Amino acid sequence: KKLSAISREAGGDGSMNVRMERTYQSDFEEGVEVPAEQRIKGYKYGKSRVPLSKAEESLNYTAEPCLKVLGFTDKANVPRHHFMY
Repeated sequence: KKLSAISREAGGDGSMNVRMERTYQSDFEEGVEVPAEQRIKGYKYGKSRVPLSKAEESLNYTAEPCLKVLGFTDKANVPRHHFMY
């Protein structure tokens, strides 16, 4: 197997395997790693983060994408700017 000059200089076993290492840092204290038991799931909503408790996480709500037609109207009843996208 051919290796680049950089990988030959770096040494190693030449397996070229990639290993992922992930750490979670505190927003409040710089450089402090948060252990797994203190982490909770959350989602971004606008500019804020919304935490998700274990009970809410277990609900596992899923919905299929759909479009529901409520009714029809004449074109004259719809403002012109609603046709712009």
